[in-house]
Amino acid sequence: TPSIAVLAKGSEGEARPTLVLFTSTQTTAESANQILRESGFPHLVNIANVVKLKDLPLLGSGKTDYQELKRML
Repeated sequence: TPSIAVLAKGSEGEARPTLVLFTSTQTTAESANQILRESGFPHLVNIANVVKLKDLPLLGSGKTDYQELKRML
């Protein structure tokens, strides 16, 4: 099953963080942003990078392991 997760990457004091999309599907930042626009999200919400993974890392509970994703940034 396809999986996605989004993390914000940035430093304190930055005006806007960079959004990174982690996915197990074949997609681009452009196509992800087009879907966001079509869904009504403002242009302030913008995926900057896409990281393709075979599977998203999971915790023992089955939830996404965001700490592991942060280490990949």
